[in-house]
Amino acid sequence: MKYIHFGNDHFNINSFENIRKGGYFNKPFGGFWSSPVNSNYGWKHFCKDHNFGDLTVSFEFELKEDTKILTIDSLYDLKQICSQFIDIDFASILEDYDAIYLTEKGFKETHLSTPNLYGWDCETLLVLNKNVIIS
Repeated sequence: MKYIHFGNDHFNINSFENIRKGGYFNKPFGGFWSSPVNSNYGWKHFCKDHNFGDLTVSFEFELKEDTKILTIDSLYDLKQICSQFIDIDFASILEDYDAIYLTEKGFKETHLSTPNLYGWDCETLLVLNKNVIIS
Protein backbone atom coordinates (compact mmCIF):
# COMPACT_ATOMS: atom_id res chain seq x y z
CA MET A 1 0.00 0.00 0.00
CA LYS A 2 1.18 3.54 -0.71
CA TYR A 3 0.79 6.35 1.77
CA ILE A 4 0.96 10.13 1.42
CA HIS A 5 2.38 12.68 3.81
CA PHE A 6 1.62 16.39 3.41
CA GLY A 7 3.92 19.22 4.47
CA ASN A 8 7.22 17.90 3.10
CA ASP A 9 8.41 16.87 -0.36
CA HIS A 10 10.54 13.96 0.91
CA PHE A 11 11.19 11.89 4.03
CA ASN A 12 14.07 13.18 6.15
CA ILE A 13 14.95 10.48 8.67
CA ASN A 14 16.93 13.03 10.71
CA SER A 15 13.84 15.15 11.34
CA PHE A 16 11.74 12.21 12.57
CA GLU A 17 10.63 12.78 16.16
CA ASN A 18 10.37 9.68 18.33
CA ILE A 19 7.06 8.92 20.01
CA ARG A 20 6.73 10.34 23.51
CA LYS A 21 3.98 10.99 26.00
CA GLY A 22 1.95 14.12 25.75
CA GLY A 23 0.31 15.49 22.69
CA TYR A 24 -3.23 16.61 22.16
CA PHE A 25 -6.34 14.58 22.87
CA ASN A 26 -5.34 11.00 22.06
CA LYS A 27 -2.41 11.93 19.83
CA PRO A 28 1.20 11.49 20.93
CA PHE A 29 4.08 13.84 20.31
CA GLY A 30 6.26 12.63 17.48
CA GLY A 31 5.72 9.92 14.94
CA PHE A 32 5.01 10.39 11.27
CA TRP A 33 1.43 11.07 10.17
CA SER A 34 0.01 10.05 6.82
CA SER A 35 -2.98 8.54 5.03
CA PRO A 36 -3.31 5.86 2.37
CA VAL A 37 -3.04 7.39 -1.11
CA ASN A 38 -6.30 5.73 -2.19
CA SER A 39 -8.23 6.68 0.95
CA ASN A 40 -11.88 7.69 0.63
CA TYR A 41 -11.42 10.08 3.57
CA GLY A 42 -7.76 10.81 4.26
CA TRP A 43 -5.93 13.97 5.33
CA LYS A 44 -6.44 15.59 1.91
CA HIS A 45 -10.21 15.20 2.26
CA PHE A 46 -10.28 16.46 5.85
CA CYS A 47 -8.29 19.57 4.89
CA LYS A 48 -10.54 20.34 1.93
CA ASP A 49 -13.70 19.84 4.03
CA HIS A 50 -12.42 22.16 6.79
CA ASN A 51 -10.43 24.66 4.70
CA PHE A 52 -7.35 23.64 6.67
CA GLY A 53 -3.71 22.94 6.02
CA ASP A 54 -1.37 23.16 3.06
CA LEU A 55 -1.83 20.44 0.47
CA THR A 56 0.65 21.85 -2.06
CA VAL A 57 3.65 19.88 -0.78
CA SER A 58 3.56 16.13 -0.30
CA PHE A 59 5.27 12.85 -1.06
CA GLU A 60 4.30 9.21 -1.27
CA PHE A 61 6.01 6.33 0.47
CA GLU A 62 5.66 2.66 1.28
CA LEU A 63 6.50 0.53 4.30
CA LYS A 64 8.94 -2.34 4.48
CA GLU A 65 7.37 -5.74 3.94
CA ASP A 66 7.89 -6.93 7.54
CA THR A 67 6.36 -3.82 9.15
CA LYS A 68 4.19 -4.68 12.16
CA ILE A 69 0.99 -2.62 11.94
CA LEU A 70 -1.59 -2.32 14.68
CA THR A 71 -4.90 -1.90 12.86
CA ILE A 72 -7.91 -0.19 14.40
CA ASP A 73 -10.93 -1.08 12.29
CA SER A 74 -13.63 -0.76 14.95
CA LEU A 75 -14.51 0.52 18.40
CA TYR A 76 -13.96 -3.04 19.63
CA ASP A 77 -10.35 -2.90 18.36
CA LEU A 78 -9.76 0.37 20.22
CA LYS A 79 -11.22 -1.05 23.45
CA GLN A 80 -8.89 -4.05 23.15
CA ILE A 81 -5.89 -1.74 22.72
CA CYS A 82 -6.91 0.40 25.68
CA SER A 83 -7.31 -2.64 27.92
CA GLN A 84 -4.01 -4.17 26.74
CA PHE A 85 -1.93 -0.98 26.92
CA ILE A 86 -3.85 0.89 29.69
CA ASP A 87 -5.47 3.69 27.73
CA ILE A 88 -3.33 4.42 24.68
CA ASP A 89 0.30 4.21 25.71
CA PHE A 90 2.07 4.86 22.42
CA ALA A 91 5.53 4.09 23.83
CA SER A 92 4.31 0.65 24.92
CA ILE A 93 2.66 0.08 21.55
CA LEU A 94 6.00 0.86 19.88
CA GLU A 95 7.54 -2.09 21.74
CA ASP A 96 5.35 -4.44 19.64
CA TYR A 97 4.36 -2.44 16.55
CA ASP A 98 5.95 -0.13 13.97
CA ALA A 99 2.80 1.77 13.01
CA ILE A 100 -0.86 2.27 13.85
CA TYR A 101 -3.40 2.19 11.05
CA LEU A 102 -6.83 3.70 11.70
CA THR A 103 -9.09 2.56 8.88
CA GLU A 104 -11.93 4.67 7.51
CA LYS A 105 -14.41 2.42 9.33
CA GLY A 106 -12.32 2.63 12.49
CA PHE A 107 -12.26 6.43 12.23
CA LYS A 108 -16.05 6.59 11.98
CA GLU A 109 -16.56 4.26 14.96
CA THR A 110 -13.97 5.80 17.31
CA HIS A 111 -14.10 9.55 16.60
CA LEU A 112 -16.60 10.44 19.35
CA SER A 113 -16.85 7.11 21.15
CA THR A 114 -15.74 5.97 24.60
CA PRO A 115 -12.82 5.43 24.53
CA ASN A 116 -12.17 7.66 21.53
CA LEU A 117 -9.62 8.76 19.00
CA TYR A 118 -10.80 12.34 18.89
CA GLY A 119 -8.19 14.32 17.00
CA TRP A 120 -7.49 11.50 14.56
CA ASP A 121 -9.51 13.30 11.89
CA CYS A 122 -9.48 10.80 9.05
CA GLU A 123 -8.17 7.45 7.86
CA THR A 124 -4.62 7.56 9.24
CA LEU A 125 -1.33 5.74 9.33
CA LEU A 126 0.85 6.86 12.25
CA VAL A 127 4.37 5.53 11.79
CA LEU A 128 6.04 4.97 15.17
CA ASN A 129 9.29 3.47 13.86
CA LYS A 130 11.16 5.57 11.28
CA ASN A 131 13.13 2.56 10.04
CA VAL A 132 10.13 1.00 8.28
CA ILE A 133 9.60 3.86 5.82
CA ILE A 134 10.66 3.38 2.21
CA SER A 135 10.64 6.78 0.50
